[in-house]
Amino acid sequence: QLLDKAHRDKQLPERSVSMIILLTDGDPNSGESDPSKIQENVKNAVQDKYNVYALGFGYDVKFSFLEKMALENNGIARRIYEDSDAPLQLQGFYDEVANPLLLDIEILYPKNAVSDLTQASFRQYYDGSEIVVAGRISDNSLQIFTAEVNAQTAKRNLTLSTDVNIPEAENIIQQQQYIFGDFTERLWAYLTIQQLLDQRVSARADDKKNLTDEILSLSLKYNFVTSLTSMVVTKPEDTKDETFVADKPSDDARPEQQRYYAPPASITSSSSTYVDSDPHFVISTNNHRDAVCFNIDGKPGSVLNLISDPHTGKSALCLRYDTMQVGKLVFQ
Repeated sequence: QLLDKAHRDKQLPERSVSMIILLTDGDPNSGESDPSKIQENVKNAVQDKYNVYALGFGYDVKFSFLEKMALENNGIARRIYEDSDAPLQLQGFYDEVANPLLLDIEILYPKNAVSDLTQASFRQYYDGSEIVVAGRISDNSLQIFTAEVNAQTAKRNLTLSTDVNIPEAENIIQQQQYIFGDFTERLWAYLTIQQLLDQRVSARADDKKNLTDEILSLSLKYNFVTSLTSMVVTKPEDTKDETFVADKPSDDARPEQQRYYAPPASITSSSSTYVDSDPHFVISTNNHRDAVCFNIDGKPGSVLNLISDPHTGKSALCLRYDTMQVGKLVFQ
């Protein structure tokens, strides 16, 4: 009501961005208590005019309730973890949405030239964020590919256009295949899966099943772990009958404490991070300050075989390394 009144009285600039940020544990303590009714009331009140962001505190937060409410109102839901510094998490979120630069962004492509396009229209573009659109070029005879961006700034309408010479672009990709690989196709699959997961939150039962089937199909084809799939870890040959399954915990469930797979005794520590380069891994040995770095000559998602030390007989199991992921194994 305050936002509606401010807009009616022209207290806010015409092209300003208004948003509602909820800080909650997801449990209603007064008034309406039915989650479905609350979601309906919020949607009717917002009427697609504002973004609703829901920040849920603690592991016991009813995250699925907050996520659906946020997605139905052009926002996102995010957990604020109780075992971390909550003020820093809040500050980080505020920094993400503090400076909207563009409104009503729409990315246009030649008619009938593309298919399987991911989301191409967006409500806002924030300073420091990014917009990525992926799809398939369906017209194989196309030589020049044109992309046009229409948006609004605080003062005027904005139109940007660019042309890409397809044969030249294909030649560059072929020459640098060792860098690109099938990255673009996997990026399309990743974006598609994320958008299908968002649609699944608010879908009806019949539609949810179809979305689930599509998500599972893409996840298995492109080797992505999602909230609907599991990662299976098989131990070395001497215990090959033992298998560990890592499932994502339910969004509304409190994670069990100390739930992890202990690595074999030959590994003293392990860690992973992400870098902007080819996938590789690092092996460190005791009594040596230097480490050995191995670049992986293979496609993203390939499985590395067992690494062993023939002198000590100690070994470690390497899991699958995706593009830009680094693994570090330390031997005794």
